[in-house]
Amino acid sequence: IRFLTEDTSGTISDVAQQIFDDCRQYFEQSDFAHRRDKAFLWRGLQTPIRHYVEIVPPANRRPRDSAPLYHDLINQYFTQRFELPFRNGVFATTNPRVAKLYGTPHIIFPTSSFRLLVSPDIPDYTDWVGSIEKLVIADADDTVLDDDDLFKQTVAEAIELYLGDVDWYQTLDRALTTARGCEIMIMCGSYYAIEANTEWSEQVLSRLVKHASQ
Repeated sequence: IRFLTEDTSGTISDVAQQIFDDCRQYFEQSDFAHRRDKAFLWRGLQTPIRHYVEIVPPANRRPRDSAPLYHDLINQYFTQRFELPFRNGVFATTNPRVAKLYGTPHIIFPTSSFRLLVSPDIPDYTDWVGSIEKLVIADADDTVLDDDDLFKQTVAEAIELYLGDVDWYQTLDRALTTARGCEIMIMCGSYYAIEANTEWSEQVLSRLVKHASQ
């Protein structure tokens, strides 16, 4: 992760204007002026930040909690179907309690232009991948388990079968409503993360509501 900007000196007005200008797609699609708290995207960060920071996510993220084979094959599926390897993206949620499981909850704003993918059928991908792993192992015989190529093919077929049977949404409105509380995968060049539940952040958020209302 590359931190582009971490600033504690900018005025409230300047920070809000910068975030609004760089993240117009988010503010337009989220109906932020009317939703506000219900439009927040939350992400748990291992290193808490003061005020705000712009973060550039790694281009080729490697999984922390799931097997690389499954990560790569799911990315292959997403690339074929949606043109992007969404498992390499930024993960977010509309639930701050879920974000807290992964670090200190921060409110994030993806910069334009971003794309997202979410399914109401898969609240958490780590749990889902774990379930697929168990199913593949349970159904595979020794011939499959002893042959790397055959095992990879079996996993790819299982992923295509199960991912092909769920509902997918690619709009922020759906992520904030129909798929609320589920893991959201976001592909973006960078995103802003701001501290939450402080006097400073409340002032910034109030300014952002005013900008979005104009």
